[in-house]
Amino acid sequence: MSTPDVLEAHADDEGLRLSLPRGAEDRPVDLLLDDQRIGSFWLERDTVEREGARWWAWPAALRPHLVGRTRLSLVDHASSEQLAALDLVLGGPSDPEQRIVVADAQGNPLGLDKSMRLMRLFADRSAEHLDPLLDSIEDVLAALRSCGVEGFVAYGTLLGTVRQGGFIGHDSDADVGYVSAHDHPADVVRESFRLQRALVEMGYPVTRYSGLAFKIFVQESDGTRRGLDVFGGFLREGVLYLLSLIHISEPTRPERIGGG
Repeated sequence: MSTPDVLEAHADDEGLRLSLPRGAEDRPVDLLLDDQRIGSFWLERDTVEREGARWWAWPAALRPHLVGRTRLSLVDHASSEQLAALDLVLGGPSDPEQRIVVADAQGNPLGLDKSMRLMRLFADRSAEHLDPLLDSIEDVLAALRSCGVEGFVAYGTLLGTVRQGGFIGHDSDADVGYVSAHDHPADVVRESFRLQRALVEMGYPVTRYSGLAFKIFVQESDGTRRGLDVFGGFLREGVLYLLSLIHISEPTRPERIGGG
């Protein structure tokens, strides 16, 4: 348990129960198990009210790994300040000394991505492993350009490039965006499917999220499968619509959009 003036936390096989300080602002925290960063969540946005406290249920992908002992820590995502820490035994292990391990069958550490899937995150990958993904970003941007669309790195990929000159360690995929020259949604969707067909012809496996978003799958040097998301956008009646897992719309002017 943490000191009361920071964050009071309890945990069981179902999840985390958090008592927040009065007037505390919502903020993201990192979840660590035995000093391994597992994932992040927002103290209010991603929790529910239950009996006067906030409740965060263990994500389904994580539950099978939660058998054994661990030292759980909650750390402020921005400042790295420890907000809570407690020793736990979860899942009724047959061996009382068994430690919780969040890893794949080969022992590679896993972490929760933004969709709460367990993935091999960038922090645990070498430059050699990630080179195919970087090459694929260049190939996809070139393919978009050959189809008459000017693409750009976006979202977490852009943030990591600007902030630290590389991929964000706790991210697990790459993002590319573009703004269509069309302004009618039907024309923009048709264009997106045309871009998908061009990438499939280049040999990339592709799966589609929606009319304006699809994922390309890239294999890293050791065979790990990584996603490269392509999000379309368009300008209509003075509003820029840019697709992502959470769609964005913003009033803007055409001259502010490079390559649009």
